[in-house]
Amino acid sequence: MSQDICTAFPGEPQVTSGAPWLTLRQFLQRGCNFHNLVIATASADSPEGVLAGEVSIKVNNAGCCVIPTKIPVFFNVTRALLLNFPAQGPSFQLAPKGPRLSQPVSITRRRGPAIGEVRVTTAVEGPVNWLAAEVTSVTPDEARLAVSATAAGLTPAFYRGSVTIQSDAVNAPATLPVELEVVAGSGPVLTYRGAADNSTFDASVPLAPGSVVAAFGQQLLNDAPVTAGANPLPTELGRTRLLVNGTPAPLYYASYNQVNFQVPLSVSGSEILLQPVRDGVAGNTIAVALRPRSPAIPSPRGYGAVTNSDGTQAAPASIPGAHPAARGSAIVIYATSAGATSPLVPAGTPSPAEPLARILVPVKVFFGSAGSTGEVFFAGLSPGSVGLYQVNVWVPESAPTGDRVSIWMSVDGVESNRVPVAVK
Repeated sequence: MSQDICTAFPGEPQVTSGAPWLTLRQFLQRGCNFHNLVIATASADSPEGVLAGEVSIKVNNAGCCVIPTKIPVFFNVTRALLLNFPAQGPSFQLAPKGPRLSQPVSITRRRGPAIGEVRVTTAVEGPVNWLAAEVTSVTPDEARLAVSATAAGLTPAFYRGSVTIQSDAVNAPATLPVELEVVAGSGPVLTYRGAADNSTFDASVPLAPGSVVAAFGQQLLNDAPVTAGANPLPTELGRTRLLVNGTPAPLYYASYNQVNFQVPLSVSGSEILLQPVRDGVAGNTIAVALRPRSPAIPSPRGYGAVTNSDGTQAAPASIPGAHPAARGSAIVIYATSAGATSPLVPAGTPSPAEPLARILVPVKVFFGSAGSTGEVFFAGLSPGSVGLYQVNVWVPESAPTGDRVSIWMSVDGVESNRVPVAVK
């Protein structure tokens, strides 16, 4: 572990006691100040307990003289369970009629034995208990919590609370601050630059006709989240619609702060206009860039949405249900926003298996930094899906091997994002 100290003199800080576990390293000079890293390191045979050391520096006393200053350093060496807690707690923004919102919190094992029992309690300022928390799962390496807030019974203002996490770790309990901003009820509001392809969530990349999009905002739906239950997709969920250039778009999902929809294939030009409608009340309008094709590859579990011929993800075997792709084998890359196909499949409608909806423009797949190309033998909409594309390709014999081989695709010269896959 380490800590930064700043002095006005180069080369002055020194370890006066505590070596060899305590060391110093100057790492940055900014103006007249010199930043020094105090480093404490324990070895496998270090005894448990508190180690005491000292660092000596010289400081300028208001420009009149230089005086020595000694800084004590204490280092607690332990082999007991230590946890990594979030640097900051959740924050919420809700209207009084909005539903209860939940956010996940992850606590991971830093070192020591497996995580055991984890307990949580909450506290709020004021008479209304708007905050709740529960432990949703515990594994040897991670505990997951769900922290939720409601604005029921509250007036527009800022509210503060906390979640205290108890466990058998030596650095527990830990308390996370939680903030709630209650805003006045209004019509639905989309966030500026708040729409992006649902594969990458990168709002800087243009959408395309047929894109699967996540749009974010506030008060988009004042009920519990709703998911489309059947195909073709509806254009209204829970009294919420999303207009694209004035036309209701097919919806996958709607909640208080997110609506997932598909861009109609009839749109064209360099941008589209999005507008939410809730309970018949129209919200604001935002403009989003558009181009004919904008391929994007999702990355579930930190690896590309790429499967082997047996349906397993092309990822390291350490990930359950995954194994690396082999050179010369066939893989399937799943993607969104790849644009028009032949035949043209209407937005919100599942793609047929016969005839297959194919991409007729050139599609290429690249492997590794050298860009080895694989032979594509199918590119089009995935049969039975809505808005999901697949590209079937042979892994080239020249592809690099390893647990994180970069892979990407281009459709009519437009490149996708790059995602990692495992290749052996």
